[in-house]
Amino acid sequence: MIEQLVEQADLVNPALIIAGDVVSRAPAESWFEKLPLFGKKNSIYHRKTFFF
Repeated sequence: MIEQLVEQADLVNPALIIAGDVVSRAPAESWFEKLPLFGKKNSIYHRKTFFF
């Protein structure tokens, strides 16, 4: 059932699904949307090659 709801909502990774009684606290949980880099895509690169 959850798979169908995800497809209908067109969710993409990364996604966070909150279920249960905590849903009533949703406005308090949206702190990450206020961060300065929210919604931005960043790339980090380094010239040095790492070997493991």
